[in-house]
Amino acid sequence: MQRVLLFLAALAVCHGANLPSNWPTCKLTDPKYSQCLKTAIQKVLPDLVKGQPKLGVSPIDPLRFESIRIDQGKGPVSIDLHFKNLDVFGTKDVIIESVENDWKSLTANVSIPLLRGKGQYKIDGKVLVLPITGEGTCDLHLENFKANLKFSLKEKKVGSKVYYHVDNLQIDIDCNPLRVQLNNLFNGNKQLGDVMNTFLNENWREIFNELKPAISSAFAEACRQLSNRLFSRVPKNQLNPL
Repeated sequence: MQRVLLFLAALAVCHGANLPSNWPTCKLTDPKYSQCLKTAIQKVLPDLVKGQPKLGVSPIDPLRFESIRIDQGKGPVSIDLHFKNLDVFGTKDVIIESVENDWKSLTANVSIPLLRGKGQYKIDGKVLVLPITGEGTCDLHLENFKANLKFSLKEKKVGSKVYYHVDNLQIDIDCNPLRVQLNNLFNGNKQLGDVMNTFLNENWREIFNELKPAISSAFAEACRQLSNRLFSRVPKNQLNPL
């Protein structure tokens, strides 16, 4: 999610007015527009990570998620998993791999060497063949994180101004590997908790693949809402100057 917010913030300011003099700009008429946009976004990301109050962007490494819920009721991994006050670290290291944009649709591929999440969790259900329950602190490591983002953009008129609006957003994520530490599993039974954490990490690929559609869907909707908050600040004529 944090990569989407960063990406759209950069996308917006790369075309806007009153930019810092050291920030590059790209024009839609540039035959190498996509490459220009990719380079420009990568260059301004460090400034955006620190925060840009004029754009409504607060410092976002770490990025705080108040609540993320994954409710998967069937299959080998059937769990009700709720994260609270989850701080995600690693946004400052985002790499823009590619960008394609015509302001009707937009696709981007991004990567981060390591994403780390720390916060609170509550889980109940079954993972592969084992029951799991617990509530406490968690530490998540997603190494070699990659995300493919596909946006569908529409125009939205507010008064005399026209804004872009993300009508639909799909995200496909991957990592290699996923490392998990869930503290206080099974009401604090350390022996059972250690066995479960070992099991989760040894079988991370199967677990991740089962949960990926639910995680991607939850993140996509949250990212869509965040994206539209950002787009609502910058009218179309500033994003696409003549």
